[in-house]
Amino acid sequence: MANKSFVYFLFFICLSFYTSSYSQTLTHSPYSRYGVGELNYNGFSMNMGKGGLAYGVHTANAVNFLNPASYTSIALTTFEFGMSSKMSYYASPLDTIRINRTAFSYLALGIPIIPNKWGMSIGLLPYSSIGYKLTSTSAIETGDSVTYQYDGSGGINMLYFGNGVQVTKNLSLGLNICYLFGIMTNNSAVLFPTGDNNISVLANKTVNVSDVLLNGGIQYKIPIKTDYTLTLGATYSNTTNVHAVKDIITTRFTASTGAIVDSIIQDSSVSGNFIIPQRIGIGFSFAKNDHWLIGADYSWQQWSAYSSPFDQYDLLKNSMSIAVGAEYVRNNKTSTSYFNKVRYRAGLNYSNSFVQLDGNNLTQYGLSIGAGFPVIRSQSILNIAFEFGRAASAYTDALNENYGKICLGFTLNDKWFIKRKYD
Repeated sequence: MANKSFVYFLFFICLSFYTSSYSQTLTHSPYSRYGVGELNYNGFSMNMGKGGLAYGVHTANAVNFLNPASYTSIALTTFEFGMSSKMSYYASPLDTIRINRTAFSYLALGIPIIPNKWGMSIGLLPYSSIGYKLTSTSAIETGDSVTYQYDGSGGINMLYFGNGVQVTKNLSLGLNICYLFGIMTNNSAVLFPTGDNNISVLANKTVNVSDVLLNGGIQYKIPIKTDYTLTLGATYSNTTNVHAVKDIITTRFTASTGAIVDSIIQDSSVSGNFIIPQRIGIGFSFAKNDHWLIGADYSWQQWSAYSSPFDQYDLLKNSMSIAVGAEYVRNNKTSTSYFNKVRYRAGLNYSNSFVQLDGNNLTQYGLSIGAGFPVIRSQSILNIAFEFGRAASAYTDALNENYGKICLGFTLNDKWFIKRKYD
């Protein structure tokens, strides 16, 4: 059995590294300039291997953040840590580019306060990411060219605290209290060719975000005969006015030497509220004991109700996503064969983004496979998931993405708070 103090120490050390890692770019998509950035998938490696399946998943050996009602199923104190790597190939009629990025994905701790009655979880994960750089040039009267450059970085992070409680024998309710925080940076520059009289301009806008979002969940288990269970699940996130503070500094500098001419503070500590709209998710899973599971999820978010207080007139559309997935383990109870205890997973997902290009939706679809490898002589699991997909639009000049993603997660399960009979 792992030492409890060591696991606490490991959790907070990872929390420290994870917090510092948010300075890294989690996306390089040009579409992350819209809204609050590219929304991150908030499921863990276990979910990703099943195509993102989560709302009706009620499992005892992992934390399922996407439906807090599932916390009642946590049987052992569970430490979750994951990181992912994504390789993207972007292509448009004018250009192609390959980009690879690796980043932390999630960090969570789940504790069974009263086993099968009350479970709790705390964790940290990214909510959205910004990472783009766009450049264009045009001719001016002198015959030279001027360059227009736009780039962004940062995003919103999410620290959550959640509880799930069993109301009746088959009904569980849960709530995640999520603290959103982070800095979103957007820069725009007008760069003139070198010359003694040419002055270039850089405008730097930073938006500091901090507020609370609530996410509730429900699960209802329907026993079918002795071995089978149908679990229905649903989640709801409320429309949230997210407090933000904006600062804009415009700097002029000489094109020839880069020497600063002057800096003007256009806006300093201007407050306002983003509206992050409501989100609804429903799903189910059908399982035979701890042998196999299949299920499907559907979610919808009202991004047409999004608004920004800082002159950002993005017209977003409502988004939706569908996921189907399955998990299979041959014999996790009595078999002595290691591979009979491995959890094999597969799934599909499809989504419409809130981004719309010239009236055409930006859609994404992916195929995922994964596995959960038990750690010998423990109740812990090494999870790995692969996803291969495409994000594309029918718009002629769209920058379409083909990608491959790998997510590696570790689930450390241990018995805590158990009164020992013998020393």
